[in-house]
Amino acid sequence: PSRRRAVRARSPSGARSVRWRRRAGPSLGSLIIQSWGWRWVFYINVPVGVAAVVRGNKLLLESRDEAASELPDLFGIVLLIAGVALIALGIVEGGGWGLLDPRTLASLIGGALLFAGFIRRTRNAASPAVDLSLFSNHAYRLANLAAFVSVAGYTWKLLRRDQKLSLEAAKAVVRRLVAPVTSPGFSEGE
Repeated sequence: PSRRRAVRARSPSGARSVRWRRRAGPSLGSLIIQSWGWRWVFYINVPVGVAAVVRGNKLLLESRDEAASELPDLFGIVLLIAGVALIALGIVEGGGWGLLDPRTLASLIGGALLFAGFIRRTRNAASPAVDLSLFSNHAYRLANLAAFVSVAGYTWKLLRRDQKLSLEAAKAVVRRLVAPVTSPGFSEGE
């Protein structure tokens, strides 16, 4: 069956179907918005979701990891959530509080300490919430670093927007932060 689906997807009729959907999607979305309002773009997905659940229950087989006997480390998850929340609080409120304000510093340092506690706990947990061995893969590590730097640069840009930082200057900062990680041969002006 999977071979037949692959052949059907590559056949001319399958390609026409995909092209038709690509062309019809934006027009259909526009028609829905113009006729019923923008909220219907979300409502229209309810019957699609229900159909997917019904069909999925019939077609998909449930699989379980028989070796897994425990739930992920709950305390580790709490440490991670609290650490990320405190770091986010320090970043978001730091502009108003001031960078060297004790509340900002306490949020950032406390979040970093909680995150370090999460890492330490995860290394020793019987059933960790995050498999840290994934970070031994070079490509995985680089992809996560690129995502982090990109989000950090974008967050910095948004926070600095209130201080009249020009869009071009913000773009230059983000390019300088992200480009070396995402494309090693990239240099400014290429």
